Amino acid sequence: MMKYIRFKDIPPNERSSVHDGDLGVVAREEGVSCYECIEHEGVFKIVVPSLCNGVLFDLSGFLYRLEKGETPCYLVEGRQVGVGNYGEPVIRNVKIIHKLKLVELAKPAPVVKMDPTNVQLIVQD
Repeated sequence: MMKYIRFKDIPPNERSSVHDGDLGVVAREEGVSCYECIEHEGVFKIVVPSLCNGVLFDLSGFLYRLEKGETPCYLVEGRQVGVGNYGEPVIRNVKIIHKLKLVELAKPAPVVKMDPTNVQLIVQD
């Protein structure tokens, strides 16, 4: 079964909300929005579904809130039932496999830096 990355908890009804700025929730997806991923040597890479600003804005926000400890991130599996508003897979029958965390994998670590270096998603112990 295909594995995906999901930011935020799984909605109880397994249907993600579509938000539109100040309008709030304007629709519901057919399933749970997630990102396709590629795993290599224990590191999970997100496959960006589209190059539209909405995808990049959402992903940036998810990563910021994950880094601040405000939202969880999971490796999940499920059955794809459609495509979301930004081209991302939406899945049902979601099973959480692992909780993921961000780590820096810079080698060697820089002495002075403004931003984290080579931040990646790995399984949380």
